[in-house]
Amino acid sequence: MATLTIKPISEIRDALTKLVQQPRENKVASKLRAVSLLAEDVRALARQGYTYTEIADILSEHGLPISAPTLRSYMSRINATKPEQRQPVARSAQSPLATTLTTKSTSTSPSHARSTIERPSISSGRFRPTPDSDDI
Repeated sequence: MATLTIKPISEIRDALTKLVQQPRENKVASKLRAVSLLAEDVRALARQGYTYTEIADILSEHGLPISAPTLRSYMSRINATKPEQRQPVARSAQSPLATTLTTKSTSTSPSHARSTIERPSISSGRFRPTPDSDDI
């Protein structure tokens, strides 16, 4: 076992003290959490006619690499949670992402985008088992 002198311990304490004085950047733990924070914007874009493929491409361009099937799956999970379980997100009147998206031209015309919109399935999140019957 190595024995430390007072000097290295003092240097370690100074380093730790500096870290305590600097606020730690809040980090999103997962892509699911990131999508849950952006869910309202994703829903708004889907209502405007954007497909999950287009939205996933835009998210990827802005630093959240995600595929359309994964985005669709995450949105289904988020939509299935009860409203009281959703965490409120402080947002400006219009998010920067939505502003960027409305000014960005896409390769698909808006009328085509509306006709190919992929809607997430809506689930009540309530399973009610029924009693077994004698019939097979």
